[in-house]
Amino acid sequence: MSDGPGRHGTRLSETQVSATHDFDEGEHMKKQFKGRRSLIASFVASTLASTAAGPGMVWAQSTDATLAGYTTPGATVTVHNPATGLTRHGVAAGDGHFVIAGLPAGDYTVDAGPGTEQPVTLQVATTTQLDLSTKLAEVTVTGSAIHQETMTSEVAQVVSLHDIDALPQYTRNFLEFASRVPGVQFNIDGSGNSQMRGGAQLYSNVNVYIDGVSQKDYVNGGISGQSGPGQSGDPGNPFPQLAIEEYKVVTSNYKAEFGEAASAVILAQTRSGTNHFEGEAFSTFTNQSLRAATPAELAANKGKASAPSWEYGLAEGGPIIPDKAHFFLTYERKTLSLQNVVLPGGGIDPATVTPLLPPDVASQFGATTNPFTEDLGFGKVDFEPTDTDRMELSAKIRLEHSLQGAANQTAASAAAHYKNDDVRWNLRWVHDWQGLVNQVMLTHQNTTSNTNASPSPQFDYFYYPIAGNTSVTQPIINVGGPGAGVGFRYEQSGYGIQDDLTFSNIHDHTLKVGARFQSIDLISAAGTLDLRDAVYFEAVSSAGVYANPYEVQFPVSFPGVGAPRVDSKDKQFGVYFQDDWAVNRNLTLNLGVRWDYEKVPIWEDYQTPASLVSALNSPGANQPPYSPTTTYAQLLATSFPGSPGIDIHNYISTGSNRSSPWNEVQPRVGFSYDIHADQQYVVFGGFGRSYDRNLFAQLAYETTKVGLYNNPQIYFPTPFTNDSFGVCHTASDVNPANHCYAWNPNYLTVAGLASIGVSTSSHEADMINNHIRSPHSDQLSIGFRTRLADWDAAIAFSDIKSYDAIIGHLGLRYADGSYYSNQGAPWGAFGSLKGYGALILWDNAGIDKNQQVTLSLDKPYTKASGWGVSAAYTFSNAYQNNVAGPNDPYAGNPNAYLFDLPSPYDYPALPSTAVPKHRLVLTASHDLPWGFLLGGKFEMATPRYVDKILGCPGGSACNGLGGNAAPINVRIPGRIAYRDLDLDVSKHFTIFQDVQATARFDVLNVFDFHNYDPNNAVFTNPVYGQPLVPLHYNSQGPIVGFPRTLRLTAELKW
Repeated sequence: MSDGPGRHGTRLSETQVSATHDFDEGEHMKKQFKGRRSLIASFVASTLASTAAGPGMVWAQSTDATLAGYTTPGATVTVHNPATGLTRHGVAAGDGHFVIAGLPAGDYTVDAGPGTEQPVTLQVATTTQLDLSTKLAEVTVTGSAIHQETMTSEVAQVVSLHDIDALPQYTRNFLEFASRVPGVQFNIDGSGNSQMRGGAQLYSNVNVYIDGVSQKDYVNGGISGQSGPGQSGDPGNPFPQLAIEEYKVVTSNYKAEFGEAASAVILAQTRSGTNHFEGEAFSTFTNQSLRAATPAELAANKGKASAPSWEYGLAEGGPIIPDKAHFFLTYERKTLSLQNVVLPGGGIDPATVTPLLPPDVASQFGATTNPFTEDLGFGKVDFEPTDTDRMELSAKIRLEHSLQGAANQTAASAAAHYKNDDVRWNLRWVHDWQGLVNQVMLTHQNTTSNTNASPSPQFDYFYYPIAGNTSVTQPIINVGGPGAGVGFRYEQSGYGIQDDLTFSNIHDHTLKVGARFQSIDLISAAGTLDLRDAVYFEAVSSAGVYANPYEVQFPVSFPGVGAPRVDSKDKQFGVYFQDDWAVNRNLTLNLGVRWDYEKVPIWEDYQTPASLVSALNSPGANQPPYSPTTTYAQLLATSFPGSPGIDIHNYISTGSNRSSPWNEVQPRVGFSYDIHADQQYVVFGGFGRSYDRNLFAQLAYETTKVGLYNNPQIYFPTPFTNDSFGVCHTASDVNPANHCYAWNPNYLTVAGLASIGVSTSSHEADMINNHIRSPHSDQLSIGFRTRLADWDAAIAFSDIKSYDAIIGHLGLRYADGSYYSNQGAPWGAFGSLKGYGALILWDNAGIDKNQQVTLSLDKPYTKASGWGVSAAYTFSNAYQNNVAGPNDPYAGNPNAYLFDLPSPYDYPALPSTAVPKHRLVLTASHDLPWGFLLGGKFEMATPRYVDKILGCPGGSACNGLGGNAAPINVRIPGRIAYRDLDLDVSKHFTIFQDVQATARFDVLNVFDFHNYDPNNAVFTNPVYGQPLVPLHYNSQGPIVGFPRTLRLTAELKW
């Protein structure tokens, strides 16, 4: 494959050369060859993979690379990048050991004196070791490529430019290629939303560093801009793919420098301009005629919606002052249709309910789209005034708009508009002085995401197929407007400063210390306050739509206790220390420790409303049976069999009795042992603790939730009404205390809704434990790497345990302190807190565990061989205790509420719904005759588990705690659940000198496998403790990923 002039610059792709001798310490190059330096350079090329072992491993600085090795004691080692002019110098110690840190990834020449010059390729966030004392007579050509790093205690792998350019791709999200690394999933749901997961942990636990800068989303977790309106992913790209040079995926045991993550970490480096003007442009197109129909479209039998999708972009880079200053600019645009289908739930045939609905409602079944646009820009200027200084100024802009939610039972008329903007700039200065490298970074970010639309009520239609049975119902369709799906707003903006200092001249130790401070304004808004965003519920039976709605929900503020919007100026601190100690030629120890602290004023300074404190210190609201002399706080403290007592004072904040955790000390230790000191057989391992951030959106619940009536449930008498607070079937049942009101057509207006006296039992109160902790994971791993000729192989065992995810549970009890009534149901306890409805308490109760075995085999592509392959296998034995059924947060939903058992600590750790037990990913690329290139990717996985809360037979108590519901976990039958084969073919044309064109065809999901979404698996009338009808997929979909799709791409490089 021709790399082309625009994309790769001078990145080495020709035959590589390596030393084949045994290294002899103290033996130095004796021979000098005059006038043959270019010949020497071409025959002594050495890379991380092909050099003999140097003196132990030195971890790279941030996303920069490190060069280390041996040469003549006291010799000056010069490393030079001919493409940019970057030059650095180092001096070898008395034993010949040298280290040069803080180098951008790229192609360099290294010179330690006459006869030692040779080219070397440095990879992102890795250490390359060279033996510059090699005698030329002992050097032979091996034709090897740039291999994966072996001397590291990290469980990690680099994704190269060749991977990005040659392999098929569904999206232009550069993180998609991380799925070729064992232990990482890149998931695309049926709506085109994508998310990245590390191991069996929550999506929110990952983090991405771009040029050393964290991209963390502090409000909803995960990667900034990628959580989407429902925290279930986003179709957009976090960064322009044209701007990515390469990146490293670390699944565990990352170094102390990296924080704000408890799962996988991505370390990416952006492209820079060079001494030559280079550029490229691309355009990709597909539409409904270039893809197969989805199962939902086949079931709806109304064809496919018109869905043209375009992606195009441009990049240009070059010199401002040759060898001193350069620029790089890129712009990408994505315009997607994101086709989907609106059809009834529960597998109901649209033909069954269409005659029962008004024509203007029934006409909204069928194919639909969710139009999406994204504009991405990135610019960077670098300046090197001296051989010891490098300065970079970069900026990123992301502007995104989409229509969200038109799918399944939500018609396009009920979808919400979603905006997602992210603007960042970074200023970076690296100074190198006699083995000391100091990096200072100033950063600024401004990220905003919100749902908005013209206020309009929503009408939700539910089908009741059995006359007289209100418990059996299925959603049919939602139309009219977005309803409560608007008004959400999340923002983070502010600045940060970071300083990293590396000492590489302290004998066998490389020490690094660093500190970071950020001041970030965070905003979380819980929803709309506009009465025009009401949601009406309509009953549909064999007789048609009932004359009036059976329920309405609408937003109402609760004055005097807070607001549904929260602003907070957070202060974040982090410091770390690391010692990479080359004990000898075989053993390297990596000893690090990190400490983080975050001050969140909205949580620390929050004062529990006086009305809520008064309610807790008063008897229960429903008297009798509540004792007039027993306060609700005393009732909660009462221990009842199966319902442990709760000290509510642990949740009452005075504004001065809370403080953020100070104890987030995170040891990070690791080792790598090179058995023969030749990088051929390396044993590695390590242990580390890593703290993530508590999600600001959750910490804000005390304010945002208490300020709303939480869309109060107002019921109207119908034969189908299932009032949560009492009977509401006929006019005689009307009772505002039970939320049952006589229907009035005026309630279809804002004035009519405003006239309803809302019961306080619709008012939710949330209280967070005063001693809340940050979620963290403990990561233990042991593994073995080997390099055999052109092949890299590795096997690793990882044991990762995550603790302290925040879970909400009910703080409601009956008069005797029990959680369940005689019928085993907790729901009757609503309204027991005087002046309020549900009382929800938040504690650190969520855990997940994953024992994982990963195998990787990689033959890197080289131009000489013309092919490359990789294999990544992951075995996961994972468990989680957050089992929320279809709202399971591990399935990509934001749910963190568990109400079916008395305590969140009662939930058992069941097999994880986040990962399959077995997963295999194969990739390959091969040069074909006449300038063609073939690329392919195959992925296969076993069925995942699905969890569900099941009722007990006859409503009896069967969960061992006195309740009538219990969680179960079932594996979907079958051996293989996910299969996908993607292929691409490209042809390169030389148009004029350095101008190249490429035509590319990607065929995704070649065999049109229907990979059904396990989160929509069907349980048929399940009852706890009784035999289950075999769990099965919903054959109407949705599917994950895409049906068979053809993408057409044209590229131009100059």
